[in-house]
Amino acid sequence: MSVRRRVVLNTWDRLIIPLPFGHGAMIWGNPIAVPRDAEGATLAALKTQLEEELNRVSAEADAIAGQRS
Repeated sequence: MSVRRRVVLNTWDRLIIPLPFGHGAMIWGNPIAVPRDAEGATLAALKTQLEEELNRVSAEADAIAGQRS
């Protein structure tokens, strides 16, 4: 999610508070299935895949909302 008019808090997660009358975008990607018996290298690969997907959809939402990454 990203919005054009916003306040970004200086917290660990950089919480975004939308301001009134702004435009925004909410983007989501495909689900990432994690097998119940996943361990070690499989979990590491899925973690990397999740991080890359979160970065991708965040950048896409920022671009649509008019924010610089």
